[in-house]
Amino acid sequence: PILPNLVGQVELLMNESNYTWTDSQKIIENHTIQTYVHLASRVEKEKIEALIAEQKEIFDKINAEKEKNMPKTPASVKASEKSTLTPAGPLPEIDFADFEKIDLRIAKIIEAEEIKEADKLLRLKVELADGQTKQIIAGIKSSYSAEKVLGRHVLICANLKPRKMKFGISEGMVLAAGDGGTDLFILSPDAGAKIGAKVK
Repeated sequence: PILPNLVGQVELLMNESNYTWTDSQKIIENHTIQTYVHLASRVEKEKIEALIAEQKEIFDKINAEKEKNMPKTPASVKASEKSTLTPAGPLPEIDFADFEKIDLRIAKIIEAEEIKEADKLLRLKVELADGQTKQIIAGIKSSYSAEKVLGRHVLICANLKPRKMKFGISEGMVLAAGDGGTDLFILSPDAGAKIGAKVK
C-alpha cells in the first residue's frame, strides 16, 4: 500500500499475488519461489552528495553560458556595476489596492535548519495563528545561523504563492533589509505583538 511497485515485485519473487496487510503475519512453508532478484539498493550519502554536486555544476555552467550570451549595452553595464555598490532606488508607485493584496503577518520561527548544500539558504518552519505553520526557504544564512533565528518573531509575506525550489517548497518570505549579501537584517515586531497578527 505504501510502495505498490515494490510490493508487486515481491509478489512475483515470492510466487504469490494480491498481498494485504494481514499477509505480514503469514508464514510461508514448502513453497517454491522465483529466481532471486535484487529489489532495492541502499541510498548512500556519498552518492547523493555526488549527484547534488554534479547537478550544481551543470546548473552553474548553464547560467554562465546564459550570462555569456546575454548582450550588454553600456547602460546596462553601468547599472549592474552601480547595483553592487548602492541600494536599489525607489520602485514605481503602486495603488493602495495593490498593497492590500499583500498579506504581511507576524510569525514565530519554531524550527530552523541549515541547508548544507546551499551557501545562503536556511529551511525555516514558522507558526502563525491557530497552530498554522508554513515552510520558508530563506536566503539569510550568510548573516544568521539556524540557532540564532530559532524562536524569533519575524514578519513574513503569508500569501506568497508557494514556490518549488531545489531543496523543497517555500510557502512564504521572511522580510529582511540589506544588500542581499552578508549585510542582512531580519525585520522583527516590537515586544507584545502576537503571532498571526496582520501587519497594517
